[in-house]
Order: sequence, then C-alpha cells, then structure tokens
Amino acid sequence: MKWGILAAGTIAAKFARTVNAMTGEGETLVAIGSRNIEKAKGFAGEHGIPKAYGSYEELAADPEVEAIYIATPAATTVLSHRARAASASSNPSWAEVLCLISEFTTWASFT
Repeated sequence: MKWGILAAGTIAAKFARTVNAMTGEGETLVAIGSRNIEKAKGFAGEHGIPKAYGSYEELAADPEVEAIYIATPAATTVLSHRARAASASSNPSWAEVLCLISEFTTWASFT
C-alpha cells in the first residue's frame, strides 16, 4: 500500500519507521502533509519520503496516495481531518482514509 502521513510529529515518526521496515511486504511511504511545509520537508528527508506538502488538502489530493495515516493525538480533530481529506481528494480510486489515533482505530470510507 502507498501511504501518506498527515502531521509530522512523534506519532508520525513512529509510523514512518514501522512502514519503512515493511517495504518487503509492499508497504511504502509516498507523501507527508503538515501545516508547515518546512517541517514536512524535514520529516520527508529524515524518513525517505519523496513528497512533502504544506497542507493536509494537498496530501489528500495526491493521486499516488492510497491511504492516509492521521497522526494527530487529539481525537477531536479527526472529523475535521476526515472532512477536509474527503473534500480535497480528486483521486477516484482513493476509497478509504485510515485513521489511527492513539486511543482508538476507526475507518472512514469515501466512495
């Protein structure tokens, strides 16, 4: 699966290390989105991610991204991220946003 990561903090770094260890299983990181482009670029360089975006909407609109790991710790922001990702996505094959928050897991389908 081709992953995008939304946010560039500690949780995102743990996820990036995990996915990078799974490349032999077909998992790969293709993009990072942050509210700060410089932070996204630094994170991308540190974790070998080819694309960095300065907004969550840009990440969601990337046609190469198949799933997005939402790496924000505040559960109250999840609905906002989901809504923005769904409205920004122009990729018809982009059917699911995977939302993993520290306390729970939830799937949201956008078909």
